[in-house]
Amino acid sequence: MQTVEAIIDKNGAVRLLGSVKLPKERRALVTILDEEPIDSMGSGSDDSELWLTGSSETLEGIWDNEEDDVYAELLKV
Repeated sequence: MQTVEAIIDKNGAVRLLGSVKLPKERRALVTILDEEPIDSMGSGSDDSELWLTGSSETLEGIWDNEEDDVYAELLKV
Protein backbone atom coordinates (compact mmCIF):
# COMPACT_ATOMS: atom_id res chain seq x y z
CA MET A 1 0.00 0.00 0.00
CA GLN A 2 1.28 3.47 -0.93
CA THR A 3 0.15 6.95 0.05
CA VAL A 4 0.50 9.73 -2.53
CA GLU A 5 -0.55 13.34 -2.05
CA ALA A 6 -3.06 14.60 -4.60
CA ILE A 7 -5.28 17.57 -5.37
CA ILE A 8 -8.92 17.25 -6.37
CA ASP A 9 -10.13 20.20 -8.46
CA LYS A 10 -13.63 21.67 -8.30
CA ASN A 11 -14.75 19.32 -11.12
CA GLY A 12 -13.65 16.25 -9.17
CA ALA A 13 -10.54 15.47 -11.25
CA VAL A 14 -7.77 13.92 -9.14
CA ARG A 15 -4.17 14.98 -9.85
CA LEU A 16 -1.36 13.14 -8.12
CA LEU A 17 1.48 15.33 -6.80
CA GLY A 18 3.97 12.47 -6.98
CA SER A 19 4.74 9.68 -9.37
CA VAL A 20 3.47 6.16 -8.80
CA LYS A 21 4.97 3.02 -10.31
CA LEU A 22 2.70 -0.02 -10.28
CA PRO A 23 3.10 -3.42 -11.94
CA LYS A 24 -0.53 -3.30 -13.12
CA GLU A 25 -3.82 -1.53 -12.42
CA ARG A 26 -4.76 -1.12 -8.77
CA ARG A 27 -7.79 0.02 -6.84
CA ALA A 28 -7.47 3.19 -4.77
CA LEU A 29 -9.20 4.88 -1.88
CA VAL A 30 -9.41 8.67 -1.80
CA THR A 31 -9.61 10.53 1.51
CA ILE A 32 -10.70 14.15 1.12
CA LEU A 33 -9.07 16.40 3.71
CA ASP A 34 -10.78 19.46 5.17
CA GLU A 35 -8.07 21.86 4.02
CA GLU A 36 -7.13 23.70 0.87
CA PRO A 37 -3.90 22.85 -0.96
CA ILE A 38 -0.97 25.18 -0.27
CA ASP A 39 1.49 26.28 -2.95
CA SER A 40 5.17 27.03 -2.34
CA MET A 41 4.27 30.59 -1.27
CA GLY A 42 1.75 29.29 1.28
CA SER A 43 -1.21 31.17 -0.18
CA GLY A 44 -3.46 28.54 -1.78
CA SER A 45 -3.53 26.48 -4.96
CA ASP A 46 -1.48 27.42 -8.04
CA ASP A 47 -1.96 25.11 -11.04
CA SER A 48 1.22 26.23 -12.80
CA GLU A 49 3.33 25.31 -9.76
CA LEU A 50 1.55 21.96 -9.56
CA TRP A 51 2.32 21.14 -13.20
CA LEU A 52 5.94 22.27 -12.93
CA THR A 53 6.50 20.15 -9.84
CA GLY A 54 4.82 17.11 -11.38
CA SER A 55 6.73 17.56 -14.64
CA SER A 56 10.11 17.81 -12.95
CA GLU A 57 9.45 14.65 -10.92
CA THR A 58 8.42 12.80 -14.07
CA LEU A 59 11.50 13.98 -15.98
CA GLU A 60 13.77 12.96 -13.11
CA GLY A 61 12.26 9.48 -13.31
CA ILE A 62 12.97 9.34 -17.04
CA TRP A 63 16.48 10.82 -17.10
CA ASP A 64 17.76 9.45 -13.80
CA ASN A 65 17.25 5.84 -14.80
CA GLU A 66 19.77 3.15 -13.88
CA GLU A 67 18.59 0.95 -16.75
CA ASP A 68 19.88 3.53 -19.24
CA ASP A 69 23.38 3.59 -17.70
CA VAL A 70 24.40 0.89 -20.19
CA TYR A 71 24.10 3.48 -22.98
CA ALA A 72 26.44 5.85 -21.15
CA GLU A 73 29.02 3.04 -21.11
CA LEU A 74 28.62 2.56 -24.88
CA LEU A 75 29.20 6.27 -25.51
CA LYS A 76 32.57 6.13 -23.72
CA VAL A 77 33.97 3.84 -26.44
